[in-house]
Amino acid sequence: MAHPCCGFSLRKATLLIAVLEILGAIFGALFTVACLLIVTCYPENVKRWLNKDNEQLQQLLRLLDHSLIVLGFFTFMVVICLMELALATFLIKGARHRKVKKCEMWWKIKCIVLIIAVLFIIGAVATAESRLSIGVSGILGLSYQIYTIWVVRRFIAEVRFGKPIRAPGEQEEGFHKL
Repeated sequence: MAHPCCGFSLRKATLLIAVLEILGAIFGALFTVACLLIVTCYPENVKRWLNKDNEQLQQLLRLLDHSLIVLGFFTFMVVICLMELALATFLIKGARHRKVKKCEMWWKIKCIVLIIAVLFIIGAVATAESRLSIGVSGILGLSYQIYTIWVVRRFIAEVRFGKPIRAPGEQEEGFHKL
């Protein structure tokens, strides 16, 4: 089977994925909180910025008048980011200590999230006016998710079967230094 990591061990790649997931979750939570503050503290400015002839933006402007809906949406997004953060910490602990159960939990939940993301992107592309930009960004995001799932799955197999899966040209003595 193909090795997913160009020159990296699967453990190092899994640790890198966990760190990127942690950074993404933290950035996502901070960005969501900042958006919530801007929308709630400066609603008139937001309405003025979004005031276009686009029907979808007009619907969004009408939602801004219902602050509970906006608060609920942003709260939901922060909870999702915090769940991503918790999930990434399971992956980093699983990779550092070579614990299959923790890595498998991350893998299973990410597979479910991937299926939901595919359905969401299909729906967004089917209904949005800017299909191309949503489609391209969706494909890029899905590609990243599929790759991380593949790497972690290969790491789980390596830990479970006790045989390191090396990249082409990787030396045996350098593999276990981490």
